[in-house]
Amino acid sequence: MDDSKVKVQDPLLEINLGTKDNHRPIYISGLMEQELRTKMEELLSEFKDCFAWDYTEMPGLSHDLVEHRLPTTEDFKPFKQPPH
Repeated sequence: MDDSKVKVQDPLLEINLGTKDNHRPIYISGLMEQELRTKMEELLSEFKDCFAWDYTEMPGLSHDLVEHRLPTTEDFKPFKQPPH
């Protein structure tokens, strides 16, 4: 049996849905044929208002839903467990 790992993830191609000054990256498979890639870029650009890159772009979203907090006290010292 071969011990080498098989690469299962496609190489990614970055597409900027924003402007030069306001970068809005999104990634698609780099293995797509050029015709499909062009159609995908057009589709993503057409519906770029459906994507959000920051919580401020999602009005009405509760911070309790998207923010994680650990209840600690000032005298709490973090504990790091060794790997299992």
